[in-house]
Amino acid sequence: MNVTTQVGSQAPLDPRTESKRLEPGDGDPDVPPGGRPRQVKRLIPTLLILLVVASLTIGGVYWIQAVEEPPPSAPTSSAVAVETLQVTPESFTHKLRTLGTVRAFHEAALSVKVSGPVARVPGGIELGIRVKKGALLAEIDPTRFGIEVSYREALLGRARAELRRAEAITRRQKTLIKINREKLRLARAEWQRLKGLYKRGLTSQQEVERSELLVRRSQEELERAQSALEEAEGQQAIAASNVAAARAELSRARQALNDTQVRAPFAGVISEKIVTVGEMVSPGTVLFRLVDHDVVRVLIRTPADDIALLHAGLPAEVLVEGFSKPFRGRVAYVGPRADTRTRTFPVEVLVDNAGQRRLLPGMFARVEVPLKTYPSATLIPRSSVLTQGKDATVFVVDPKGKTAHRRTIGIVRPFGSRHLIRQGLHPGDLLVITGQHLLQDGAKVRVVGKHRFEP
Repeated sequence: MNVTTQVGSQAPLDPRTESKRLEPGDGDPDVPPGGRPRQVKRLIPTLLILLVVASLTIGGVYWIQAVEEPPPSAPTSSAVAVETLQVTPESFTHKLRTLGTVRAFHEAALSVKVSGPVARVPGGIELGIRVKKGALLAEIDPTRFGIEVSYREALLGRARAELRRAEAITRRQKTLIKINREKLRLARAEWQRLKGLYKRGLTSQQEVERSELLVRRSQEELERAQSALEEAEGQQAIAASNVAAARAELSRARQALNDTQVRAPFAGVISEKIVTVGEMVSPGTVLFRLVDHDVVRVLIRTPADDIALLHAGLPAEVLVEGFSKPFRGRVAYVGPRADTRTRTFPVEVLVDNAGQRRLLPGMFARVEVPLKTYPSATLIPRSSVLTQGKDATVFVVDPKGKTAHRRTIGIVRPFGSRHLIRQGLHPGDLLVITGQHLLQDGAKVRVVGKHRFEP
């Protein structure tokens, strides 16, 4: 049996049969007779609900925007709230205000220069005791130093004796030279006389030769004396140097003996005592600390802005916590060179602290130094100044308090939070100090606060 299968092809359909199959409701259980499919009918209510929700959402958004954002309106020229300061020139003194530290005028750590046991500490040398200049504070055992002095004195005596002996030899040689020179002179004179007599035949050749020999011997004796003098002078120079060396050694021994005593280099108060009798000490060991604070130094630093106005002799006030009244002082020293790290100059203020000596080294102090007085100064807050290009400007409210106008001012220099003004403002002007950043020239203002100048 032959069966033929045609893939991908379909037998032609009868148009009547096709049109009958495509009739809605014929043979399709989901499509009711004569109507739409049942799935489409179920989607229609869902779509209607989504459309209603979307409409309500869009409407709500527009309604909220309408409530939160008011409708745009034309700009209005409402007054700006400002605070003002009445410009009132008054006398102003520029003061250097800085911090400092109190230091003693004299302060020293007293140490020993020789080694040995501490032999004694005079009675009454205790902490807080005031001592005079040169007062004995402690003494190292001087026994071996005294022996050294005696030994050096003996050496010096021997060197001096040798020097005297050398000087005597030198003097003797000088005398001998004088004698030999005289002998030589006489021998030469006799030789010349005999030579004259010999020429006239009054003496013999033997006498002339004997006289010549005497001259030569005198010459040799003179030369030996001169050589001996040179040697004696050399020995004298050596003896003199030995005396100088012995004298120097004796001075050093005496100085060492003197260094066994530790004395106060200046009048002051013993602030620290680090010594016990019998203790073995060596050079450099600190035994006492001595301070003199009848006059104290207050060390401060000043910026370069004020260094030109600062000089020695200016009065100063020193305020220390715990004291109700300031201490009076004066500027004693202004450093000629700035510190490379802080760019400030060192300044020293001296304060008389005699009597009760209330200022003590190490205290923290506040120092005020009047530098310059301005009889009629105009000071304004630095925050009130605006910059317009290269000009410094401010706003001033008119006398009626209705509008503000911009003015260009000239600034001398700043003083802390204020500027010293040289031009642009007049007494009585109402300077805007708050709200000026919101203003333009001629803007309307509403003054909500008034202030007065306080120098």
